[in-house]
Amino acid sequence: MGTGFKAFLHRTLLIALLGMAVSPALVQGQVASRTRPIVVGINREFPPFEFLGATGQPEGYDVDVIRAAAAEVELTLEFRADSWANIKADLEAGRIDVVPGMLYSEERAALVDFSAPHLLIHYCIFLRNDTKGVTSLADLKGKRVLVERASRMHEYLLSHATGAEIVPITSEPQALRMLSSGNGMDAAILPRLEGLEMIHDLHLTNIHVLPGSVLSEELCFAVAKDRGRLRAKLDSGMAIINRSGKYREIYDKWFVPLEPETGPSARILKVLGWTTLGALLLGALALTWSWSLRRQVRRQTESLRRSEAATRASQARFQAFFHSTNDAIFIHDLEMGAILDANRRAMEMYGYTREELLALSVQELSSGVPPYLMEDARGWIRKAAEDGPQVFEWQARDKSGRLFWVEVNMRRTTIDGEGRLVASVRDIAERKQAELERATFQAQLMQSQKMESLGMLAGGVAHDMNNILGAILALASANQDTHEPGSRTYRAFETIGLAATRGGKMVRNLLGFARSSPSEQRTLDVNAILREQAHLLEHTTLSRIRLDLDLAADLRPVQGDASALTHALMNLCVNGIDAMEGTGTLTLRTR
Repeated sequence: MGTGFKAFLHRTLLIALLGMAVSPALVQGQVASRTRPIVVGINREFPPFEFLGATGQPEGYDVDVIRAAAAEVELTLEFRADSWANIKADLEAGRIDVVPGMLYSEERAALVDFSAPHLLIHYCIFLRNDTKGVTSLADLKGKRVLVERASRMHEYLLSHATGAEIVPITSEPQALRMLSSGNGMDAAILPRLEGLEMIHDLHLTNIHVLPGSVLSEELCFAVAKDRGRLRAKLDSGMAIINRSGKYREIYDKWFVPLEPETGPSARILKVLGWTTLGALLLGALALTWSWSLRRQVRRQTESLRRSEAATRASQARFQAFFHSTNDAIFIHDLEMGAILDANRRAMEMYGYTREELLALSVQELSSGVPPYLMEDARGWIRKAAEDGPQVFEWQARDKSGRLFWVEVNMRRTTIDGEGRLVASVRDIAERKQAELERATFQAQLMQSQKMESLGMLAGGVAHDMNNILGAILALASANQDTHEPGSRTYRAFETIGLAATRGGKMVRNLLGFARSSPSEQRTLDVNAILREQAHLLEHTTLSRIRLDLDLAADLRPVQGDASALTHALMNLCVNGIDAMEGTGTLTLRTR
């Protein structure tokens, strides 16, 4: 197996993280009626994956796979066939909904959305039989190499300095025809299975493929950027056909016939024609051994194919969960907390590519203030490793520097015999905002209740005081009339009456503040209301506060409710006084 395939198998072991499988229940009851079928773009000349058959109908592995997955989630499909370059451009522009077979890359993921992978594709070097000295990609330096335009291999060669002269063409059959006929072309780099199929169909006997692969990539469904729900449905459909065995039937139908037969049969027959009877007997024994060996190889190949099919099914189930969940998921090293893997939601939430995330530490994804430092993160890691699952809130930082709140669910697991941590991260910025708003509302409500209680208290005091002052004023007036005007006693009772009158005015101010009568709109002098409130404040709450009045002489009257305005002004004054520590100055200014 190649390095790429080993890496592909290794990633499937992440299934052990969660022990979960996509269930058909995920799609039950979620089928929405559509006003039009899903438009599927296919390459018209890309056997055995996608092509137009003898009757002009779409055929191939990709076509059968997307038909089977779509049927499980009740999607109606409409196929459109074109060159690969046109199909790719139409998908990126949103003119078609889905491509059933596109190789994943970070660059492409910025333009379209990818499903869980359903196959690993190996790009190999195809040569004419008379070509010598080429065993790897490095040997193609200075040579003319054919690739399909806009394919993943074309993108790869453009981004890697191989020294080869790249010759992009419309289709892969065209590349093999040009290579077979010479025309100055030295090699073609194509997917292995497609190349073998085309060599057979086109009867090109002078071309062979080098062992090993230049590039191994994951084949996925690709959907337009605004079709995330369609991607999730196709992922669910793939999980179902993997579990039912339908996917294996499709794979065997298209790829088993392409596997080359190996063995020394032809050489043995040639030797038999020129040897003696003894050599014939020896050759027969060798042939018998070869057949036995071939049967063993076939059995092992079948066992491996079944294992690969099971691996692909597990991978599809894991990928459907890992990449379609609304939570960001990180896989961490147990000891140091290093990030070992992250899903697509993590990339979207934090704004980094997967490669960038794997190079970062937890500290760089945090706000960087206590208690959200690397030391604090290690504390949570120790708790999750030793005490069991931990759920906590964390202040995170994305690539742009924006701070936001998340809820982290961290638990320990084992992968490949190594201790690992799985952290599921949920954005709770909206929930935290609601809790701040609720706290602000609660504070405002308490202040309103405080002022209401103060008003009730003031009203009660004012009524009692009004009764007392009324009695004093009545007695002062009655006694004043019994004395000679201007006499000392007359002036004393006069002073008592004036004081009682002034007190009554203050009581009326208190009653105006406490009153909660229906709104009464009238013309008001704001300066006069402020003077009354200032007079009341001077005798109540301003023992430690200096009060300054700066009132405009030319202030125009306003239309409003005196009681409501009085309450508003008193609230402002009380809040201002409460905000001052110790002594201070409260200035009331009008303009």
